[in-house]
Amino acid sequence: MNGKREKTRLKKFTSFIAICSVALLATICTFVFAESVAAHGYVESPASRAYLCSQGINTDCGPIQYEPQSLEGQGSFPEYGPADGEITGAGVFTELFEQRADRWEKVTINGGMNAFTWRLTAPHSTAEWKYYITKKDWDPNRPLARADLELFCYFNDGGSRPPARVVHECDVPTDRSGYHLILGVWEIGDTDNAFYNVIDIHLVNEDTGEDVPTAPLSLHSTVQTESSIQLEWAASTSPHGIEEYHIFRNGNRVASTAQTIYVDTGLASNTAYTYQVKAVDRMGNESPLSNSVTVKTRGTDTCANLPTWNKNEIYLGGNKVQYHHKIYEARWWTQGEQPGTTGEWGVWSYIEDCSDTESNVPAEPIEPTEPDPCDPTDPHHPSNPEADEWAPSIYYPAGDLIIYHGKTYRSLQSHTSLQGWEPNRVPALWQEE
Repeated sequence: MNGKREKTRLKKFTSFIAICSVALLATICTFVFAESVAAHGYVESPASRAYLCSQGINTDCGPIQYEPQSLEGQGSFPEYGPADGEITGAGVFTELFEQRADRWEKVTINGGMNAFTWRLTAPHSTAEWKYYITKKDWDPNRPLARADLELFCYFNDGGSRPPARVVHECDVPTDRSGYHLILGVWEIGDTDNAFYNVIDIHLVNEDTGEDVPTAPLSLHSTVQTESSIQLEWAASTSPHGIEEYHIFRNGNRVASTAQTIYVDTGLASNTAYTYQVKAVDRMGNESPLSNSVTVKTRGTDTCANLPTWNKNEIYLGGNKVQYHHKIYEARWWTQGEQPGTTGEWGVWSYIEDCSDTESNVPAEPIEPTEPDPCDPTDPHHPSNPEADEWAPSIYYPAGDLIIYHGKTYRSLQSHTSLQGWEPNRVPALWQEE
């Protein structure tokens, strides 16, 4: 009987020991895990890509914008760690894998000694700190790979616990300039993980032998509407090739394009805008700004829906026409009587000037159209009755004669005239007699 009791007591004791062991192990594991999880951090200065995401300066960053300290991945870089193409996101945060010359905000630093500041959410045993920079010939428009990097700064902490704020003085290379990446790697001492922070920098060094793009030349506007302005410029050059152009309106960057032409849309009518353009090469180097040009959108064209006066047309009282950029209304039936020549009490009543749709083209003076009775060579002389004044929205067959600014022109090919196709501007359509 006593033996049976002893066995029961031993069994209960063994169960108690087992339960305590499991509880103790769970407590230890929880402590270790919590400590490991708390060992997060990010590069605060110069501001890392992830930190700028948390500040809203970089956009479309994904969840890292809420936790810039969480760029943790497999350690022992570069032998192990994130795969090529995923290094900038620690192999986890896919949005940070994106790599283009214009994708991320850049921090300007000079070559030479620079301080790199890490902000740690909790101290943790640390093995190493390593800093890499992209090589001179790296491609900023391809995801980052190990082959793009070279080590330039290293610290061995030997497993010690760093403070919450860690500052390293590193000598940044002075033999390159322009857009580069700096990769900071914090190797944890008692786990197999590391933290990866990439910094997008605009590196400034003098006499590096690297050429920046030439500035775009001859920026000008070729077409304006009530809500858009078309810009054109001469191409920039760079030994690395031109990647794109940045367009600035009133000092703010509004668009990018790979072409040397751009149409800015959604503008207010009858409003002036100032533009400049900057070139960016395939290495991320930026050119100086182009010349500045101020362009005005067109106002609403009050003549757009009015017919141009034609001497062969019959007009009734109340009919309106446009002629020489002015609007007239007929008081009664008329044919062949030219608006502007019938006097205050004549058939044509002057209403108002048309809105100037050529707001960015200096207006040319309109020559007097009254014939000189003493000069038979005058195109308005009665000996040239077949020549009408040129006007937009009129069909002119090949060989037709017109008068524009006191000169006679012959149509070279059949066409319907448009604003901007004035005879003195389009030699392909008109030949002066």
